Amino acid sequence: MDGPLAYDLARAALRRARGLVGRMSALNDDTAWSEPPAGTGRWAGTALQSVAAFCETPDLALVPDPSVLPDGSDTSSWTSVLGSLPSPVQSALAGVVPVTPRAFAEIRREGFAAKFGRRDAQVALHRAIGEARELVYIEAPRFGASSHTDGAPQDDSGTEDSDAEWDIVQALASRLAAAPSLRVVLAVPKLPDYPPQYESFALFEYQARQAALTALTNGRAGQVTMFHPVGFPGRPLRTGTTVVIVDDVWLLAGTSSPTRRGLTFDGSVDVALFDRQLDEGYSAGIRQLRRSLMARHMGASAPGAGQTSTATWVKLARPAPAGLAIGELVSEEAGNGLVEGLYTPTPTEGHGTAAAASLADPDGRNLSLLIAAGADLLGTLEMLPPT
Repeated sequence: MDGPLAYDLARAALRRARGLVGRMSALNDDTAWSEPPAGTGRWAGTALQSVAAFCETPDLALVPDPSVLPDGSDTSSWTSVLGSLPSPVQSALAGVVPVTPRAFAEIRREGFAAKFGRRDAQVALHRAIGEARELVYIEAPRFGASSHTDGAPQDDSGTEDSDAEWDIVQALASRLAAAPSLRVVLAVPKLPDYPPQYESFALFEYQARQAALTALTNGRAGQVTMFHPVGFPGRPLRTGTTVVIVDDVWLLAGTSSPTRRGLTFDGSVDVALFDRQLDEGYSAGIRQLRRSLMARHMGASAPGAGQTSTATWVKLARPAPAGLAIGELVSEEAGNGLVEGLYTPTPTEGHGTAAAASLADPDGRNLSLLIAAGADLLGTLEMLPPT
């Protein structure tokens, strides 16, 4: 892995391990945290963060305009800037003493993240899906619409970032219409990962992914395949992380999930990667990963020494034939016990009524709504005393 990407991931780990005050001693040390030179290896990429507003150092969300926080170009202005901030913010930053431009930039970044949240994975997916031509392969714990109605988040200049006001389902549908040769393959677990008390949340997810599939297959049924991987016969496979591969050229992998909640509310870290080693126009490492993921679900494997490749393994070599092959498997003979078609239960199957989107699939921007939703949830779970 090249130095800059490893550095970005180390910085992401530092944010999770230490608060803003604790980070200052590390980031003020040029010996330990000086930025590495540009890499020359085969992989290029970036670390992506998703987090709701009011989570990263919440006191900084009280800063009316985070753009007033110094960016490090003038390291002598911290005292005067601190004095101009609201008193709760001054108290929270009492132990923050930035010295290096790196430390100043970290405070500024934290200010924007606290006030507006971060939507890095959503923006990255926006661009990649908008340029897809052959295959979008998505393997994720859940899948559904990612749109919201509270306005776009703001970038570091304080202006709205329209790229982040985006719905992955509509983006895929638009791209499918624009590129008739494109195929979309979605591998999601059959059962959402909720404990017994959250049947209404599970039903919401069932309905959300069914609605997403309906929107995607509207007049394009042959281009879209959604299936449930099988761990072994009779046992669905659980999926804990997300992988999105576009045309065997671009890869996103990490802990976000392609839903409204997963891209705008839950905290996550992902990497977006490109393999500079090309083979017939495809990134060799990314194509190998996509091929191995699909082969696992389809019961195929690479031939051993002296063996002949199976037809399935050959089809998985390129994106378009791979998408066709998995579609044929899902539609014929019920997946041969390797995969299952989409499962959507009804409320009569013991799930009750689906939870509201504000509870099951929030976007985390409206703090008062979030607090009210949390209170409703606790009441639903009978964890609050009666009023």
